[in-house]
Amino acid sequence: MHNIQLFHFFPDYRLIRLSIILTLFLCIQVRSQPSANGSDIRSRIHRVSTIIVIAPHPDDEILGFAGVIYYALQMGKAVKVVLLTNGEGYGSSCYFWKNGCPKEDSTCLGSVCSSLESERYGKLRVEESKRALAHIGLAPEDLITLGYPDDFIEDMLKYKDSIFTTASGLKVSASGKSLTGKNLIIDLKDIFKKYHDAVVFTTHIKDYHEDHNAIAAFVQLARVDLAYENILFPVYWGVIHQPGWGDNNSWPPPEGFWEMKTGEAMLLREDRYTPMQKLHPPVGMKEVPEWYFLDEHLWYSGNREKCIMRKAIDEYRTQAGLTGMNDSLPKKEYEGWMDRNGFLLSFVKMNHLFWEAPYPVIEASAKCPCHKVSTLCLPGVWHMGDQVAGFEGSCSCQSEVYCDNGLRIASGLESGKAWYDIGPFFQDSISITMRWTDNSWSPGRKTIEIYNWDNSSREVIAAWDDNSGMEKDLHVSTALKPSQLGALHQVRILMNCSKNARLHVSALKVE
Repeated sequence: MHNIQLFHFFPDYRLIRLSIILTLFLCIQVRSQPSANGSDIRSRIHRVSTIIVIAPHPDDEILGFAGVIYYALQMGKAVKVVLLTNGEGYGSSCYFWKNGCPKEDSTCLGSVCSSLESERYGKLRVEESKRALAHIGLAPEDLITLGYPDDFIEDMLKYKDSIFTTASGLKVSASGKSLTGKNLIIDLKDIFKKYHDAVVFTTHIKDYHEDHNAIAAFVQLARVDLAYENILFPVYWGVIHQPGWGDNNSWPPPEGFWEMKTGEAMLLREDRYTPMQKLHPPVGMKEVPEWYFLDEHLWYSGNREKCIMRKAIDEYRTQAGLTGMNDSLPKKEYEGWMDRNGFLLSFVKMNHLFWEAPYPVIEASAKCPCHKVSTLCLPGVWHMGDQVAGFEGSCSCQSEVYCDNGLRIASGLESGKAWYDIGPFFQDSISITMRWTDNSWSPGRKTIEIYNWDNSSREVIAAWDDNSGMEKDLHVSTALKPSQLGALHQVRILMNCSKNARLHVSALKVE
């Protein structure tokens, strides 16, 4: 939780499920509304053998996912917590740990952490996670460290072949692989293959922190590859850093800044410890979350003894600014400085918030083999409110969807509309070929629009009315402008009709 940058998010369609037809033929179904109390997630946990939590840094696993870890363990499920990084690249925190005072204080005459000191700091953070997770029942051997470079996960996403180096000077991961984006995908796939009967939790693709949103994208890339091996599993996202607010950590604490005098950090931290309150979605998050309410003794003790989640968070002493190198203490006036706005403590609430991640479409054309015994439809779905028309495929990866007259669809839209989202993907161009295959409609009643969709604005890249495309292919091939929200692209095809109609997508390629 540091060094923050916005990443792109694609719409939240709550329950997305791929089912196998023939051997590799996939179709997706989507549930229209999330549950209000987390019952859907609990039901998912009951049906699998393993829960996997992918945490970008040591502490994210408790802040965002303590409740599901605890519940799964209580249900006798296996739980694996995967630390993507050791958190060794958090420079300002390492500086405070080394010098006992903040780098921004001009009277603090310290020095930055060396590579060896960064390595020690990262190992200490991992040990803090082990102690924190022990409070909710996780055994040390169920914590997996991957050792990828803190603060470089988004760069690894953009430059997947480049070899990166950690702040401690390492160039290989815990599995012995070079620190590249491609190898990170391989490591994730290995974990998902080993524990294939699982529900996966990780940070949100819209989380403001660059490592957090990038690992969500890496998990999506791994899911796409594994889908073609018939390894399918649901993924839930949790937000740690509020999208759009940067590193002032104004969520979950109350918004705004405050004047702080030296020596008041601990007092301010406790002011923001409000375990009897609910965690509400961040401002600007329009996607509806699933409210997952925690077992009461995780957030409430009923007496002066601290609750379990508070005890766990108190183990992250480096992140709060409560410990220094060689077990020294920080200067008294700076005690608690690193968590002076109570960011860590403010996650002790009655509930978590989760958003289910849809299956993405990435390099779809490369994943459409023509086999006699099996074929693969494009991973995607047309959304029409409570009803969903899944793709049907053939050897040429053809797919069709229906727009039914008078169909009641998603809130805020007119009847007779349907849309299909392609993405997210990282390539910069897209090619789509489609045609109307049912001409039984009145003139002037049918349109198709294709948008470069980024959840905040939409750029029309192609449009047809019903006078075009009569028994002929409609084709668009275009470069996409950089998204306002990051490296990801998402394209939405919107169909509008007042009579029954069928749209046939015969080719899709992103590159």
